[in-house]
Amino acid sequence: MEKKSVYVCSTVFTVLFSLVVSAPVFAGSLKTETNAGRIRAEETMDELNSDVENLASFEQAIDQVLDAAALGLQEKGFNQEAEKIKGEWKNLSNIYFHGPQGFLKLGDHTPLNQWLADVYNIVEGSLGQERCASTHLEDIKNINFGFPVVIHPKGDPATGLAWGMAEYGEHFVPFATAVSFWTGKVVCKRFVKSVASSICSNSLEKFRSVVGEYVAPRISDEIYSRFNPATPVPFKN
Repeated sequence: MEKKSVYVCSTVFTVLFSLVVSAPVFAGSLKTETNAGRIRAEETMDELNSDVENLASFEQAIDQVLDAAALGLQEKGFNQEAEKIKGEWKNLSNIYFHGPQGFLKLGDHTPLNQWLADVYNIVEGSLGQERCASTHLEDIKNINFGFPVVIHPKGDPATGLAWGMAEYGEHFVPFATAVSFWTGKVVCKRFVKSVASSICSNSLEKFRSVVGEYVAPRISDEIYSRFNPATPVPFKN
């Protein structure tokens, strides 16, 4: 994968992971956190490094949403499908994230990975679109179809077709919201115990709204404009 794609990916995960760790989110601190996210994006975009260690948060996000999907299937009696997904992901995650090819090299394809697309079709077909939306299981689709666009802000490298700022944002915002939310789940599970864990999870729902409505759109526009200088960042209050 080209250096710029790796760099964009590193930027996205650095910003999102720093936001997750800085939770909880409170209404009074909304403006501060939004500005901090934007400033961090600008600073990171100027660093020009190819550090992709933050892909660990991406792997954890997919782990969490697939675990939740498997649990949802089991609750409805689809035990065989749940076990199949968990078993296949255990093997595939080692290949995608730790194998010689690396997960990022799959980013030139749409969707990111056909296996994830097939898994989501199974989950949605079994549980229904409404439940997938209400439990955020549709984030499997948001991650899978958003990633190839997010890491290529200048356009599709396979076809040479460019996409506009609005289209980039339509993929970036759901993707960023999904990764930040499910990475936050990891933080809640690992570092917050007992009753406080429920509070942490509830805060994540608020955090998800903040990222989706305020933070991710700003970061999206900043990244797009950085790689497409002819398109200025729109003024936002």
